[in-house]
Amino acid sequence: LFDGISEEIMVVDPGLNIRDVNKTFQEKCGLAKQDLIGKKCHDIRERYWAPCHFSEQSCPLATAKSKKKRIEYTHRYEDSEGNPKELVLIVYPLMGQGNEADYFIEISRDVTELGQVIRKLQASEKRFRAILDTATDAILSMDENLRITLFNNAAQRIFGYSPEEVLGEKPSLIFPRQYCEYFQYAHANGDRKNVPFEGKTFSLKARRKEGELFPAEM
Repeated sequence: LFDGISEEIMVVDPGLNIRDVNKTFQEKCGLAKQDLIGKKCHDIRERYWAPCHFSEQSCPLATAKSKKKRIEYTHRYEDSEGNPKELVLIVYPLMGQGNEADYFIEISRDVTELGQVIRKLQASEKRFRAILDTATDAILSMDENLRITLFNNAAQRIFGYSPEEVLGEKPSLIFPRQYCEYFQYAHANGDRKNVPFEGKTFSLKARRKEGELFPAEM
């Protein structure tokens, strides 16, 4: 199990001397286990540009040692070729019979690609939100249970509801019940081809918060 894990694992003693490493750690360092055992962890860390001091944060191993609890750091740095990297370090103290940790396990996870994907999704979401919030038409979205999950600014102006009043509610809140049959039909047939309403505009009556009905196109 230890050598089969794809994340780097290092075991150190309270003196920060390496006592064991898994195969992934060896491969990342480019060193054999016998060349790692007994070395100070910070000497090995410097081999692949992950120093033990992250900006204003202290060494995670030293922090886990002093606080006697799990520590997690996210470290952003540049490798030897100047490429941005993002590393998550998780340190677990292994407590013995006394009040001090006998060993520490450090798990290193390269999340560079994941971080890039998350940032792209966040940027995409911001652009999507900007489009929604500046649109002059009411835009709604519902989940598989026909609960409203999205209610943009124009919808708030047109219907007179705040998001807190609408999100999680059924569409019958703003459409007369007879028109809600459309949503039920679309939900029941959403995974089939040639849904009659798909991509088409049709007229219906919508209802504002105060109860006024008004003509609308969907």
